[in-house]
Amino acid sequence: MSAAKILGLELERVEVEAPSGLELAINAAKGRGIQAVYVWPSGFTFSFAKEISDVTTASGLPSMHFSKEGVLAGGYSPMPPT
Repeated sequence: MSAAKILGLELERVEVEAPSGLELAINAAKGRGIQAVYVWPSGFTFSFAKEISDVTTASGLPSMHFSKEGVLAGGYSPMPPT
């Protein structure tokens, strides 16, 4: 059994190919009932961490980032500071 099922969570994958698609994708996902955003580590999400954080914050959704840039832009970190 997956950790998500044990915790009673449903995961939904949302893909965005360009920064211009962030707002539409996040708002559409929120409309489907998502309650938070986990930002998967990639070159895109590293390069546009601030934009992702800005859109999720404006949408009222918390976002969890793997990079310092995303956290400094207002997202949360999955790891405690070292």
